[in-house]
Amino acid sequence: MNIPPEFLTKLPSLSGEVDLMRTLVLLPGIQVASEISNGLYVRGGSPDQTLTLLDGVMVYNPAHLGNIASTFNSNALQDIRLIKGAFPAEYGGRLSSVLDLKLRSGTKERSKGMLGIGSLNSYVVVEGPLNENATYMLAGRMMYYDKIQNLVLPENKLPRYNFHDINTKLNYNINKENSLSVSILHGKDKLYNPSTSEDIDYNIDWQNTTVSLDWQQIHSEYFFSNTFFSFINYKFSSIFNDKSTALSATDYYSKSNLSDFQIKRTTEYFADKDHTIKAGFDLTYHIYDLIYSDYYDESLE
Repeated sequence: MNIPPEFLTKLPSLSGEVDLMRTLVLLPGIQVASEISNGLYVRGGSPDQTLTLLDGVMVYNPAHLGNIASTFNSNALQDIRLIKGAFPAEYGGRLSSVLDLKLRSGTKERSKGMLGIGSLNSYVVVEGPLNENATYMLAGRMMYYDKIQNLVLPENKLPRYNFHDINTKLNYNINKENSLSVSILHGKDKLYNPSTSEDIDYNIDWQNTTVSLDWQQIHSEYFFSNTFFSFINYKFSSIFNDKSTALSATDYYSKSNLSDFQIKRTTEYFADKDHTIKAGFDLTYHIYDLIYSDYYDESLE
């Protein structure tokens, strides 16, 4: 199922930007757990059974706090494809669905931008040509809920929260047969206690970073290939520091760091208008570190 990005602009939104995940819920066979969640349940499959790709790179936990908003800036997307069954072999097999997203490549005509200011978050998108062979696209978003809290209710003890994310893509046409593209995604969330909290210090933050390099080669009218390199890093940490002097006081600290290095090579041959032959390989090196402690000390960080 292909969803045109222009469709997103026609939907209403409280925050000033239509969320991608909320739009997908309008499609048949897709639900969310609750009104404050964006985790997709595709034909009964849980959200972690959906493979989410951005320009071919897997994105771990593609959502902000409580799945209220997705990690993706809908104004930076060029192509949205959702596969709810019969996944092609190139995706490696999944239980529920595949959400394949492509970033905008940037216009070749002239530089232009877009600015949106919402009640909770705002965004900006700029794109244009670097020269006759290269284009760029840069998009950023920021939520300032904690700033509003500190300004309007400085004594309030409710948790503070903010997030930001950045998407960028560069394209360079080497010649008629070869082109390079670089895509970058970085997003970070932070949930923390207000300065008025005297008993407990807590800090929960997580961030996604993906970098990819795609080399596209056109060998003939019927045969082309892609060489793909990517780096993925996902971090999650939580700190709970109980300042109470009671014997039952409990601290908690955990930090996880997941990194993937991937190389992928694919080829496609168009035998005729009804038949396409695909082949390729995919190698990924995983690194996973976890720190866990029943007490908190700054040296653990």
